[in-house]
Amino acid sequence: MFTKYDNAEVIAKMFAAGKCASSYGMTKAECEAVTSLGSGTSAMFYNDVNLKSFNELQYFTGLTSLGDFCFRYCTKLASIVLPNSITQLGQFCFFSCTSLTNITLSNSIKSLGESCFNSCTSLTNITLPNSINSLGYNCFTGCKALNNITLPNS
Repeated sequence: MFTKYDNAEVIAKMFAAGKCASSYGMTKAECEAVTSLGSGTSAMFYNDVNLKSFNELQYFTGLTSLGDFCFRYCTKLASIVLPNSITQLGQFCFFSCTSLTNITLSNSIKSLGESCFNSCTSLTNITLPNSINSLGYNCFTGCKALNNITLPNS
């Protein structure tokens, strides 16, 4: 599915957590079998200052939510693509991801937790899907570059 040459940081974390059999890459079945990236300060990518992108997350179709603090303080994370299986982003999920400029939200997302994108100072626009029904307190506080939020039709 993808190798360390595509995204070495993600492969290293997944291998260390026992989510894949090889330190070289992940198969489609291994990606689909991941059901959690953790939450709180023990979340797999919490405070990962080396993670620059995670567009391969779209292949992790066993995930239904991203836990609290999941990508908090990933200050170099610039882009991420969520799988369509995600329905919820936890509290402080992307808090202070100061390089995040692009995120693709799935059409299944129903809720964004408290301070989910708080202090994402490089985020310029975001499109909320029609499925969204809850935005947590301070969801976009401190997003200084955020010029456009596209709201759902309903």
